[in-house]
Amino acid sequence: MGTGTQGSATFAASQALQSVINDSADEVRISSQETSGSGAGNFRLYDNGEIDGGGFDNYASAQAVNNTGNFADRSVDSIPYQGFFYVLSHMYIVTSPDSDIETTDDLSGKNVWLNPAGTSVRPPTDAVFENAGLYSQINPVSVDRSGLPGAIEEGRIDAAVVYGANSKALPGWVTELDTRFNFIVVTPTESFKQAIRDTSGIGYEEVSTYGWEQDIGSDEVATWTLGAQFRFGDNVSTETVQTIARVTYEQNESIIEANNIFPEYEDPSDMMAAAISDQAVHPGVAEFLKEENQWNDELSIGET
Repeated sequence: MGTGTQGSATFAASQALQSVINDSADEVRISSQETSGSGAGNFRLYDNGEIDGGGFDNYASAQAVNNTGNFADRSVDSIPYQGFFYVLSHMYIVTSPDSDIETTDDLSGKNVWLNPAGTSVRPPTDAVFENAGLYSQINPVSVDRSGLPGAIEEGRIDAAVVYGANSKALPGWVTELDTRFNFIVVTPTESFKQAIRDTSGIGYEEVSTYGWEQDIGSDEVATWTLGAQFRFGDNVSTETVQTIARVTYEQNESIIEANNIFPEYEDPSDMMAAAISDQAVHPGVAEFLKEENQWNDELSIGET
């Protein structure tokens, strides 16, 4: 399974899944392979036959199916079937309380940090800003996450895109910002919200501003959401994936002990929270959900 880079949500979730599956399922073994990430890189590795599955984000999957974005000039012949989600990132914009920025309309002409190029959250963020007509009006700042605090201290950034994961926690780099700076939420305008809704491969969701130690000026925020799923190829048997899905659900608490931001699945259907309606689900996952009387007939099932 392709895991992404060390320190990423995909890597952490894959390691936790591997540990629990290999300890709990005698007939199944997962072998994790560090890769460049859950975006185009993993889709190309799968298409080349180098991995059988792994972590894949929904924005990249939409591009792969439609031959757009990273796949416009170099398409893939096949993508793995949907399995179940492991992270849902809620993205939004913050600024300093001393800033003159109140809404997304005020970002024009400002220095805005959109996350580093190469991260899974950057392509959908660029797309949202482009669909909102804002990308050409802002000054995108190229700084990696380790250099972000210094850039903020030096006044080189007016606003930044941050995110939380699975309605549970902020990633470590945002937690560091929380301890060092004061922030408030930048309120999205209705046109910006519509741009989110119009962006293929992501979702729109209003969520609580969870994870912060400080008051960031709002209890709720409109976000663009990026789901990432464990996907499995058509060469992985129905029985194998059915076992993986069942053990993942039954041993959900054990996986969370190994990775505290892994999602909680109160019901088996929760595992499909990030499912894409027009892409097939692996028959192993479908069989597990049917056993639990939780299958959604509006989804299609692939073949192995």
